[in-house]
Amino acid sequence: MAMIRAHRAAALVAPLGAMLIGMFAGMLIGMGPAAAQTAAPPSGPSEPAGPASASSPSSPSGGGIFEPGLADAGLLIYGEAPGATVYVDGKRRGQMPMSAANAFRVVLPPGDHTIELRRDGFNAFYAFASRATVSLQPEALLPVTLPPLLPVPLPGVEQRISGVVAAFLEETVVIPAGSFLMGGREEENSADAEFPRHRVEVGAFRLQRFGVTFDMWDACVADGGCSHIADDMGLGRGAREVFDVNWNDGRRFARWLSGRLGRQCRLPSEAEWEYAARGGTQTTWSFGDNPARLRDYVASGSDLPNAQRPKLPNGYGVYGMAGGLTEWVGDCWHDSYDGAPTDGSVWNAPNCKARVVRGGFWDASAWYMRSARRGAMNPLNRYPYVGLRLACEADPPPGR
Repeated sequence: MAMIRAHRAAALVAPLGAMLIGMFAGMLIGMGPAAAQTAAPPSGPSEPAGPASASSPSSPSGGGIFEPGLADAGLLIYGEAPGATVYVDGKRRGQMPMSAANAFRVVLPPGDHTIELRRDGFNAFYAFASRATVSLQPEALLPVTLPPLLPVPLPGVEQRISGVVAAFLEETVVIPAGSFLMGGREEENSADAEFPRHRVEVGAFRLQRFGVTFDMWDACVADGGCSHIADDMGLGRGAREVFDVNWNDGRRFARWLSGRLGRQCRLPSEAEWEYAARGGTQTTWSFGDNPARLRDYVASGSDLPNAQRPKLPNGYGVYGMAGGLTEWVGDCWHDSYDGAPTDGSVWNAPNCKARVVRGGFWDASAWYMRSARRGAMNPLNRYPYVGLRLACEADPPPGR
């Protein structure tokens, strides 16, 4: 598998560089006393008053606007927000330099000014913004470093969040109660960690037909339930299944969704996951023992997570559990099934350092896509090939 370095969509503040390069001769030669600057968290982008005049020349030292007749005070705006649009007092002034070491330079009259950086979030739920208020003294050139870009909900976001939540249960299926033999088989060349094979009784529960998507994740971020901005690596968000989320992120998402639904949802136990992945069978894959049929059940054959969903579900109506994204489950990692619970519950341990992941990733070999295959990962790490799907409590009996 091609290894891909994940990066973060939310910018971090960088320290102000000590050296200012490329200043125009005869510009502002004196640095007067600068008034204290105060930064405030973004309260939502203000509407721009219009673009800067096309005749205004740009600064050669990182970008900015020079306005003839106003050369009596100025700002050097810093922030690790490459390409973000700069607004001063609600008026669009240009874009931040691509290097955080360079400043956006703008000449302004003395007095109080509101500086705002904005950047598209490439989703339907939030954008990014950062804001600071500064006071300029006459003949002062004031450097200011803006705080990190933070998500700001877009207009009408509550309706979109409600729509995501309302549609969630429609995208789940009921996994019926039953029992199965959990673990590997010698004929599959199973790993030692997949033994001993043992019978498990599983109660009924609901499970997502597909994994949690970027739309679902972004709704959680916009609603304040999730703090991590999952990185899509430029592949696009929307209905693509989310990755770049760790085990703890998944638990936070489940808590948020449970609160919005009024129904308990969680990461499935390892036993529930394997039971659902088998789809009522005991074969190597849910469709049998012939790996040639995997192409209909896996979003595979690509170097990157694929938005194309598998063609066919398994016997329980669930898609992509053999391969697509590897998925977090609730259990702590144990090196074998010795002592494993037989009631389908989560198997935990004190001071757990590794959590179980199940299912193959999109370009793994067929051996990694077996229903019995299990692995362990650091619950604090985020990976570009690991996502999640949630289990929820079963429907209450009629009349309750």
